[in-house]
Amino acid sequence: MCIRDRSTWGYLWVYYDQITDPQNFGALLRSAFFFGVDGILVDEDKRCPLTPAVSKASAGAMELLEVYCAERVDKLFKECKNSGWRIISASVTPIDGKNITPMTDIKIQPNENIILVMGSEYEGIRKHILNTSNDLVYIRPGISEEDYKFPFTLVDSLNVSVSCGVLLSHIKNKLHGG
Repeated sequence: MCIRDRSTWGYLWVYYDQITDPQNFGALLRSAFFFGVDGILVDEDKRCPLTPAVSKASAGAMELLEVYCAERVDKLFKECKNSGWRIISASVTPIDGKNITPMTDIKIQPNENIILVMGSEYEGIRKHILNTSNDLVYIRPGISEEDYKFPFTLVDSLNVSVSCGVLLSHIKNKLHGG
């Protein structure tokens, strides 16, 4: 999977780490389909099975996407990186000296092959996967830091499917030269 290349624009895959809620998983698949993602990766062990509830939440997108299970994601990501793929993980906090960057500040070349990693709302992305990432990104809130106080601090993040849609829109726009 990770050795193919496109001449006009790169491939975009999404890895959903520890997403176990059927409604979230279905909404994530729906967003992925809407934005033209080339493929979906999930963990072999900790994942939501493809069920009628997921299909319903995905508005039927589940049946139209290729969903692959990965047994050793860290090994797969290392192989992908060695083949020139870029791993971009959504995160709200830095880890082990890696800075997080607003997604709008990330430079993406139209021919890059990218795997976007999204984590569970409860546990986030596992540390060993974050450590294999090229970039940790976040979505900048719509208010300034000086205005970021009560009541705005009550909502400090987005639902994982909403976040994924925002990030996919940005990445696809950059891959297509926007």
